[in-house]
Amino acid sequence: MRILKVISLLLDYPTETLVNGRDELEQAIIESREISPKQRGALFELLELICANDLMDGQEHYGALFGRGRSLSLLLFEHVHGESRDRGQAMVDMMAQYEEAGFAIGVKELPDYIPLYLEFLSTREDIEAREGLADVAHLLALLAARLDERESGYASCFRALLQISGAEPHQAVAELRAQVAAEPRDDSPRSPGQDLGRGSGGLYAGRTTGPLQLDAQRTGQSPRRKRGAVALGGFSARRAGRSAGHGGG
Repeated sequence: MRILKVISLLLDYPTETLVNGRDELEQAIIESREISPKQRGALFELLELICANDLMDGQEHYGALFGRGRSLSLLLFEHVHGESRDRGQAMVDMMAQYEEAGFAIGVKELPDYIPLYLEFLSTREDIEAREGLADVAHLLALLAARLDERESGYASCFRALLQISGAEPHQAVAELRAQVAAEPRDDSPRSPGQDLGRGSGGLYAGRTTGPLQLDAQRTGQSPRRKRGAVALGGFSARRAGRSAGHGGG
């Protein structure tokens, strides 16, 4: 599903490559029929915001938004497990899921980094990609609500993902609005170890340095995930709903 690769790139650290690939990204958004015209328009606005402004300012804004505290962490398991030992096992299970599918990631990449997970889903059959998003729908809604609270255009990515998962974005986010409004804002600095992600430069170093290659895959023809197999460490949307507040600040 090509739109998942687009959203993956939009949610990653902004780079010159992303800016230079603006036309290709715009065309992919136009051609996407998995999301409504309203969601396509919101993604256009975010792409315009990223590409029209000074790149260094955009990078600084990105780091301030996603690199402080845990509430907007782009690491899925940080919202579910925090720093508990369960997080390590969940990462191992998720790596096994990638390996079974023939999806190769770098030795220093964290498998639960949302842009990486979306890239993985973009290589799967549509039904499996939707199931993979449905598994984390509550977290997607929570991040959208928190980004709305900060009036951030990045909320559009999570609303689009909710729609692809089969949820109604407005309703899913509205159900969490009161909870999010009552949360204390967390802008605490994160330790260097917490910022590691896609490569040696850290989670926010950016992973796209060459052409965007929206249709390129890290894997060839790969087997479908087995029904009932481990997905994202075995948590479901309902389970995430009970634990998302933990460590989410």
